[in-house]
Amino acid sequence: MDSNITLETLAGGALAEQFNEEMKRVLENINDPNTDPNAKRSITIKVTLKPDNARNMANIDASCKSSLAPYKSIGTMAALGKVDGEFVAQEFSRHAMQGQRTVEEVEEENELNKNVKPINFKNAQSK
Repeated sequence: MDSNITLETLAGGALAEQFNEEMKRVLENINDPNTDPNAKRSITIKVTLKPDNARNMANIDASCKSSLAPYKSIGTMAALGKVDGEFVAQEFSRHAMQGQRTVEEVEEENELNKNVKPINFKNAQSK
């Protein structure tokens, strides 16, 4: 009989391969700017041995899993209103479009300007 089982030899190296894949996932997660850089990540290797009654054989179950940092939450605002009788939402961000205004700002401006008459320069006479 060969020597004891090692991580590298267990299941023909499959557990070591799983660990290597989980390590890649953890490193990608650490490098992801959408996650908290200070959050802890972990890799758990679980090996369960269930011997038979004679204690000369054992079923082995091995697994490897990682615990990653979640994505940071993303906040935004939405302008809500009715368009053609349908209630709709549209994302609102002053940073997304320079000069973007709220519906209320436009309505207020329209109210202030409702009595303003345009000047027709073609027909204007100089004094």
